Amino acid sequence: MEQLARHRVDAVDAKLLGRRGATADTTNRKAAPTAHVPCTGRRRGRRFRPSDRSTQIVKLPRVRDVPVVTLFSTLLLAASTCVLASCSDSAENHLRFLVDVRTDWTIPAASAEELGYSISVEVRPIYQNSKCPDIPSTTRILVNGAAVALSPNTWTACMEAKVQLGPFMQDQTITVNVEEAGNITAEAVYDGLTPGTAATIVPPLSGPLHPGEEIVIRPIPELPSSSGTAVFYPLDSDWHPYGINGTTSRLPDGLHVQSPAFSGNAIVAVWNGDFALPKFTCLGFNTCEGSAATVLGPFFVVGAP
Repeated sequence: MEQLARHRVDAVDAKLLGRRGATADTTNRKAAPTAHVPCTGRRRGRRFRPSDRSTQIVKLPRVRDVPVVTLFSTLLLAASTCVLASCSDSAENHLRFLVDVRTDWTIPAASAEELGYSISVEVRPIYQNSKCPDIPSTTRILVNGAAVALSPNTWTACMEAKVQLGPFMQDQTITVNVEEAGNITAEAVYDGLTPGTAATIVPPLSGPLHPGEEIVIRPIPELPSSSGTAVFYPLDSDWHPYGINGTTSRLPDGLHVQSPAFSGNAIVAVWNGDFALPKFTCLGFNTCEGSAATVLGPFFVVGAP
């Protein structure tokens, strides 16, 4: 039900993140299910670099004004200066993190209050020499502005930040930050985690549904085939953790769903075989990963008594 999109990015100096004008947008385009995008993209005609200190400008004399030997020595000196500056910058060795945001529809749902989209956010440091890195006490992980406590990973025992958000009935924007001694050093912003919320019933329902009555759900560009199974969750009768399946068929004008027998208010969600990639920007993280839910809905309907 979900596909993974990956962006590879380099660690970014905290000083750079402080400049709003220097933000690099690596928004994930709709491409193959897995994508690797280097951080050295272009922005306003210059190469994006982890730090302004990684490059030093050396003024060179014009070729016609100096002997070839002098010119070669000057070029060699300039190259050596840039290399040394880069090595000096990397020696700061900022702790690098991976962020992973996954979205799916809650199933089974123990109650109506647990029904909807759930979003899982994980932030963990990158291994250093095959060992768990020490996270300084001055480091904080923020999700939508709220600090997330560190806890040991179940498998590796390395410290990480993990939080479950939801359930949600509408699309959400998730912002993840790493804060070092009060300064933001990494930021990832995720959108489009639940594209199926844009799907609609056409025409809109004008009254309660009767058993066997058909509704038509219009596909959306992000989930073009939109074939699958419609599940009804009655809210005013005995609760069904897995819902009640309705007969579903894919026709040119959309998904045709026959309503099962139920009365009162209900929520409808459609499982399908498509995949969708979230949209996100990633700055300062070593790696950003994300998966979008491919459920259509939810739709709110009423069943005839």
